[in-house]
Amino acid sequence: MQLVRPHIIEVLDAFVSDSIHLGFDEIRTQSEEKAGLVQHQLPGIAVLNHLLELEEWLSDKGIQIWIWGDMFLSQMEFPKMRRKFLHGNQLGYGKNLGQRIPKNINICDWHYFSVKSEYPSLRAFVDDGLSVYGFTWKSKSGLESFNRYASVNSASGMITTVWWYLQKEDWNEIERIIKISSSSFDRYASEAR
Repeated sequence: MQLVRPHIIEVLDAFVSDSIHLGFDEIRTQSEEKAGLVQHQLPGIAVLNHLLELEEWLSDKGIQIWIWGDMFLSQMEFPKMRRKFLHGNQLGYGKNLGQRIPKNINICDWHYFSVKSEYPSLRAFVDDGLSVYGFTWKSKSGLESFNRYASVNSASGMITTVWWYLQKEDWNEIERIIKISSSSFDRYASEAR
């Protein structure tokens, strides 16, 4: 905690924000494990305790926390979802850990490419009483499908990502992503009302 506090304060001061995204995803990925880059994963309870400490400290400062949800999703609970997108497969992660997340933390549930009629992870987070935002990327059919589902399943909102296109200064791709996202968001949000 002592290591990250100064960095968080620096970010909050630089951006003058009442919110911060802390990550909390992909603590160990399967590709890193296969390549021998990671020998041990932090126990789930250590990750949860760190999150709880940060939540208490930041809540006292009036700062809202956002985190990715994939460490709280496992293949056992979501057998129809692709394993490589579920990072809570290790013992001590998944739903047991996710159900202990404070309810004032926003969960970012990402689905970048899949076109499905249901996205059970979003529904599960909502059913656990969490505020959930759906995150999409560049796939038009994927974001249309996820937007449609999220708009009628109590998502708090939808956000699109542009990831490395910003660093690459690929303004055409960024503009395309933003246009299709906003058009889709607007359409499904108004239909849900």
